[in-house]
Amino acid sequence: MAREDYEQESRQNYSTIENQVSNLESMQNSGNYRGFFSESRQVMDLFKNLKPLKKEDREKLFDRYINVKENVKQEFQSNASKLEQEIESLATSHFTGIGIPAISEYNYGEFWPHAKQISQKFKETSLFKGDRDRLWTRYRDICDRAKSKQEDRRAQSSTNRRTIEDLITNAHYQIGGSRSKEEFNVARDYQTRAMQRMKELNLMKEDRNACWELWKSTNEELRIKRQDIQNTDYSKAQGIANRCLSAANSLDPYDALQDIKNARGELSGCYMQKDQWGNINSTLNHAWNTAISKIEIIKSEKRAKHEDYLRRKEEKARKHEEWVERTESNISRWEGNIERAEGAISSIENNISKLEDMAANARTDDHSYRVQGWIEENYQKINDIKGNIRSWESKISDAQSRLRS
Repeated sequence: MAREDYEQESRQNYSTIENQVSNLESMQNSGNYRGFFSESRQVMDLFKNLKPLKKEDREKLFDRYINVKENVKQEFQSNASKLEQEIESLATSHFTGIGIPAISEYNYGEFWPHAKQISQKFKETSLFKGDRDRLWTRYRDICDRAKSKQEDRRAQSSTNRRTIEDLITNAHYQIGGSRSKEEFNVARDYQTRAMQRMKELNLMKEDRNACWELWKSTNEELRIKRQDIQNTDYSKAQGIANRCLSAANSLDPYDALQDIKNARGELSGCYMQKDQWGNINSTLNHAWNTAISKIEIIKSEKRAKHEDYLRRKEEKARKHEEWVERTESNISRWEGNIERAEGAISSIENNISKLEDMAANARTDDHSYRVQGWIEENYQKINDIKGNIRSWESKISDAQSRLRS
């Protein structure tokens, strides 16, 4: 081949390969790898088959070709590494609470949007086929396991929902039949247990929302029933409290106190609000204080009567003692009078003896007659004195008889 022909054909070959390599570089720079590898193989074929080509030109173009392939390889490997990290993040993140990933539950509200992003990245990211197949298999395995767990969770959630709804339904029917605090508490216990189950059991969002709405609706029924029972019991309690107050105002206060004590027992089963209890207790306390005040008045009157009795008894004893003293003094005085009267009789009798001697020795009848009159006067004095003595003795006997009685 002539020198000129060699040079011309060599330049043409260079231009052909250089255009192809430039095209590969352009594809690499733009990130558009559609057809990159088939065209890369074509370039390699050109390197093998297209001749003549100067050695320095071949080496220059081959260095560019190798460089662009290496850059693409590194980029694909980097893409694979990033996507693999993203896939592993999908596998190890989005768990609810703190637990071991193998046994914990995914937060599916976060998991599936993330999974969708990764799926889109498979479409948008350039990868070697081997890496794509490997990563896609790993990605699908994670998603399949999550889907299986989600389906299991959905089934368990459905079972848990029925358990909770059964408790709430029981509460609903119990509310309808409740007439007392005890029956109401049974319904409230069902609601409490239902709420506890909602906190403890795993539920899907739609199941949790359904249970929550049913629980709220039934809880409103519970509130209305509570108010109804409380108002009914309050009305009953008012009747009992007013009865006690009426009894305290009109009946025996001791009976009223017993009625209030009995009322406390009657009210023990009532279900009322704090302010309602306050009103009832206020009325009962008023009734109690009213009865106590009446009892204090009764006790005060009894004390006054007793004090008056003791005072009159003391006065009577004092007067009796004074009477005894006076009577004993009178007896002593009467006995003294009798003693003096008897002395006077003795003296008069002596005087009579003298007068009788005088009358016997009288010189004249007239004188004897006068002396005889004096004797009769003395005997009359003795009779009068003896009459006084009998009177005093009678008084002494009566007085002594009264003293003995």
